[in-house]
Parts: sequence; structure tokens; C-alpha cells
Amino acid sequence: MKYTFEITICGCATNCGHCYVDGGPGPIMPYEDYALCLNRLVPALKRLDGNIAFNLGNETFCHPRVVDLFRLTDRVCPQYFDRRNEDFPTTGVALLRHRDRENILRELERKGIWELFFAVHGGQEAHDRMVSRPGRFTQLFETADFLVSRGFHVRFSLMLSRVFAEGLDEIMERISRYPGAKIDPIIPLYAPTPRLRTYQQYRLESQELLALCDRLDSWQVDTAKVRKLCANCSEQVVWAAHKNFAAERSSAPNWAFFHVTHDLKLYYGNAGMHTRLLGDLRTMTAQQVYEAIAPLGPNYDFDAFYPMEAFEQLHAMPRPTTDRVYPSHPDCYYAWLDELGVHNLLIK
Repeated sequence: MKYTFEITICGCATNCGHCYVDGGPGPIMPYEDYALCLNRLVPALKRLDGNIAFNLGNETFCHPRVVDLFRLTDRVCPQYFDRRNEDFPTTGVALLRHRDRENILRELERKGIWELFFAVHGGQEAHDRMVSRPGRFTQLFETADFLVSRGFHVRFSLMLSRVFAEGLDEIMERISRYPGAKIDPIIPLYAPTPRLRTYQQYRLESQELLALCDRLDSWQVDTAKVRKLCANCSEQVVWAAHKNFAAERSSAPNWAFFHVTHDLKLYYGNAGMHTRLLGDLRTMTAQQVYEAIAPLGPNYDFDAFYPMEAFEQLHAMPRPTTDRVYPSHPDCYYAWLDELGVHNLLIK
């Protein structure tokens, strides 16, 4: 099984409307607490049979001692933080302003991280509105320019929404200044959280999204995956499709998510989407950590959010009046169950 541990070492420089981990400005995990976290986790994880990885968030570069955290992780458990040949997310704010940015760049180089990616929500007004921070659009591209000047590659994730469509030409003109940069059009996921409920007002319906794809094509953006989602994951298509929830659940990725908060609480579930508190790493032994984690199965989809029996209610659901597009069938199911007021499994 695959295991991912999100360790919240700090907050985020933005507060994006689509953020499924409920990221935003937040407290810093002290270096000593991070060392304690590894001291409790690593002996337990070495006993698990699976592919294990750490993510340091919300936004890694917001931590004042991020270089020290990288080096400590590489001393204690480099196998869990091997990011060679992978891209790395940034909002384009914390890295440029970081007092230790030169050492950060050297650490990224040492780890083989040469590509950093930015989530873009539209033109200047649209982007700043969706991240709830003025000036972030300008700062994003200042960071991109800086990285390119230092030999790094940049990548752009286009967060497709009604707001994005408003500023399409402005943002694509700006991105076109980075020849060869990879561009990924993204349809944000859905989970039954307050932030993503609010974001629903910006979610595009199928015809809106296809019209946006036509405009993106004129900028030589590959929209094939988005068009496929319009054909397979719009509400009207999903509603009419045969539904075998047990079969879909069995084919979900064999992947378990865990979260360590800044105060060393260990949860089952991804950041912002917990279903169980497993304990406090300050007081747990490595043996207790192992005993808490080992029996737990994958929580990638379905019963990571709702009891499996809840999905049967969707067989009787009337045809929706909207045709919003989601990145998968389960995301659409969660949105419907949420609208129906079905109790979910998430805890604070």
C-alpha cells in the first residue's frame, strides 16, 4: 500500500478558494517539534510494508528553517523525502522573500528538484481575489522570473473556473513569456468542506468548460484531458451512468493518507479532511504509532468521506438541473451527498 504523511510545518502564503487541505496563514512547527515528529514516526513507518512519502506543508517555503528541516529529514529518513525528478509547488511569495533563499536553491539542486509549479487562477484581479491576498499575481511571476534566471524550470497549473475564464487572455499572455513551460489545465476536486462548498459557485458547467477549452486551444494549451472530463464526469453524464459503488470503491487507489498538525496531533486522513484522531506524537511511543497506523486501510476515496451505504441514496436522486464538471465520478458523488445534507465522516 502507498502511504502519504502530510506534516504541517507551517502555514501558506495564500488562502486559495479551491484548497482541499484548507491551507492558509498559520503557525510554525518549531524545529525541535519536527525532530520529535520524526523520532516518533520513522521507527514505526520502517515496520510498514509499503511505499511511504512525506509532504511538508502547507507551503514548505514558509518555514523560516526549511533548509534545516530538509537536512534533518535527509539524515533521518531520506527514503521518505526523495523528490528527485519531481516538481515542487510554491505560491511564488515565500521563496522569493525567504532570508535563506540561496541555501534553499542549493538544497533543491542537491535533491534533484529542478521544476517548481504555480497554481494560477486567472489574470491579476482574478488571481488575487481567488487567493485572498492582494499582489500575489505579481509576486508569483517575480518568483518565476527569478527561478528561470537561476536555471530552474517553471510549470503552471491553470485552475479552471468561472473566475479564471474572466482573465484568460491576460494570464495566457503572461505565461507565454516562458517558452517551453509545461501548462496543466486543472478542474479542482470536491470534498464536503466549508471552503469547497463556497468554491462551487465558480465551478464550470460542461458547455462553459468546452467554450473555455476552445479559447485555451488558441493559446496552444492541450485541453484533451479536460474535454475527456466533460464527456465523462459532468453531472448529467454521471447521473445517467450505471452506478456500482462497491466496484468503484474496490478499484480506488490503494493509498492511505495521514496528517501531522503543527502541534503534533496525528490524524487519519489528509490535511483538512480528517476522519480519526490517532493520538499525540508528544506522548505516543513509536510502538503506539505503529499500532495506530498498521491496521488502517486505504482512504483515497468513498468511505474516506461518507459511509458506503450513504452512496446508495444517489440511485433515487432526481436528474440534476446543473451540469458541473468534476475531476472524477466520486467528486461528483460527494457534491451531491453534500447538497442532500448527508452526514459525512470528516472531523475537525
